[in-house]
Amino acid sequence: MQRKVTILLTLFAFIINHGQAQNTCLDLDGQDDYVNLPLQDLTGYDAITLEAWINPDANVNQTYQNILRQNSPGLPASYLLAYQNGSTIISFGINTQQGYKELDHPVNPNQFSGIWTHVAGTYDGSMMRMYLNGILVDSVQHIGLLYMPNPNGHFIGRRAGSTPTEYYHGLVDEVRIWTIARSQFDIFNDMNCALNGLKPGMLAVYNLNENQGVVAHDASGNGFDGTIMNGAAWIGSPVAPVCPVGLYNPSEAIEISVFPNPANNNFSILLKTALQENLYVDIYNAYGQVVTSAIKLQFGPNEFHDILKCSGLYYVTVRNSHRIIRSFSVNNIN
Repeated sequence: MQRKVTILLTLFAFIINHGQAQNTCLDLDGQDDYVNLPLQDLTGYDAITLEAWINPDANVNQTYQNILRQNSPGLPASYLLAYQNGSTIISFGINTQQGYKELDHPVNPNQFSGIWTHVAGTYDGSMMRMYLNGILVDSVQHIGLLYMPNPNGHFIGRRAGSTPTEYYHGLVDEVRIWTIARSQFDIFNDMNCALNGLKPGMLAVYNLNENQGVVAHDASGNGFDGTIMNGAAWIGSPVAPVCPVGLYNPSEAIEISVFPNPANNNFSILLKTALQENLYVDIYNAYGQVVTSAIKLQFGPNEFHDILKCSGLYYVTVRNSHRIIRSFSVNNIN
């Protein structure tokens, strides 16, 4: 029986401060900073995906912080991504013809505050799912077409109302809205680079790489530009840079090889790094379950024998203490 190994490298390397492209984000102060977005009535759609990179402030203890939120009159929300309950919950909420539903996933504030995390919520007409750093962490059933008539406020960083409240305090980058339920595979493989140009199901994407001015341009080409309010600050960002095809920083190259073991049908991984810093490997299966985590890499070659013990799809990340350096997926097919 022939065994085939498919490796998809999702990122050659992060390109940071090497002149190819600037990479910035917004620093929202939690007091009055936000981005005003065009209203979106998605009533009748059967799916949605919301995504953002966040780095919440470590000293915030307020009940709600809205990362991305749209409101409609009389509804809890049209849709939202929020960091709430004293920084102990990440929430993804949507309203359908069957009512409002919120998927609340508990988190440890010490593992989120001051640390970059990619957050995504999807809805496919029957199930809501939440992904952190591309890994499925929670899900709940919900049904119905989206219902959000007459939206009256659409923002990055706050909620609507005559007295605006629930401001987000921290850094935010690469905010995306889709009218499809993106797969884990697509979320994982796209999260580490800024997206530009219209893709199937893309409604709006805010790279937040302008580094100046008060316009958050919609990089999808759909023209849903946002307006940055009350002096939110531009600062450099280590996540979701523009990743030109064929360009990478050799000093951050990580060589990856996967080898089958015919004797036991397991797989071994060889990772070779030229980075002289503390790096760690985390491996997840297709269900978001941890296969192994926090394996420390040494400078040079690192061999992990028989670490993938079953056929199927695996997600592997290489990270330092505050960001993912490299991510890839491995599909082992009998």
